[in-house]
Amino acid sequence: MTIDVTAVNDAPTAANNTVSTNEDTDKTFAASEFNFSDIDTGDILSQVQITSIPSAGTLFNDANTDGVVDGGEALSNDDTVSKADIDANQLKFKPASNNNGSPYTTFDFKVHDGTEYSASSYIMTINVTAVNDAPTAANNTVSTNEDIDKTFAASEFNYSDVESSPMTQVQITAIPGTGTLFNDANTDGVVDGGEAISNDDTVSKADIDANQLKFKPALNDNGSPYTTFNFKVHDGTEYSASSYTMTINVTAVNDAPTAATIPFQQMKTQTRPLRRVSLIFRISIQETLYLKYRSHPLLHPARSLTTRTPTVSWMAGSAK
Repeated sequence: MTIDVTAVNDAPTAANNTVSTNEDTDKTFAASEFNFSDIDTGDILSQVQITSIPSAGTLFNDANTDGVVDGGEALSNDDTVSKADIDANQLKFKPASNNNGSPYTTFDFKVHDGTEYSASSYIMTINVTAVNDAPTAANNTVSTNEDIDKTFAASEFNYSDVESSPMTQVQITAIPGTGTLFNDANTDGVVDGGEAISNDDTVSKADIDANQLKFKPALNDNGSPYTTFNFKVHDGTEYSASSYTMTINVTAVNDAPTAATIPFQQMKTQTRPLRRVSLIFRISIQETLYLKYRSHPLLHPARSLTTRTPTVSWMAGSAK
């Protein structure tokens, strides 16, 4: 009695696996990561069936390998991916922007040996490792009055971070072209030695919160805009990728007028001496000339003053 045993294909098997990628970085799968196994000699992995897609992120067959999930590339439940596509680095997983987790998500799959799929589905777990995201800021415009220092607040740098990391410092990448930006360490309002800021100097948030970061306009200067400086913000790990611009407006303020006292030496008339006389001139910034005078009753002005730079003469009258 001869008994022939006809070969029958044995379904392949696989095994659960865990893979990792970094935040905001695609995971490209290799065929080996599906842990294909087959007891039939010569059987190899031919394709993978995705029986349940990830609940977060996107699993896709990147046909043009551009890293973008183009129309028709996102996989759905029960879609298949050939080993040839896997070997061509087309099977990828894209985490949601700025997302991470361990585990982050999973998908289920079966393997195929060219004849049939594995009897069971297996689980691919994906971990997404957190990676620091550079902070951002925004341009801003602030104002101060003429001859008044501007004291900066941390909020004026418009700091933002997707991970909610706090701002730790500011780097001044380009100082103002006019006036002086300084770290007023002793908070006396004077630019002491070593306090003026240079390009690429840093100022800690602690110093900003202590009202030490200040801008001093040049004396009697104003303008809108008056000047600018550029800055980056730091989240404790890295600086913002870009520099931002802080614009400073300086509002004109009326300057108080000044005065000068001109003493006359004691003078004599034909009958008696005049007392000492003082003329007080006061000129405003509008260039209008005012004259006030104090004198002995015998003193009279020889002419009125109506010009910007008058010539003034005085004479004494006769006593009555």
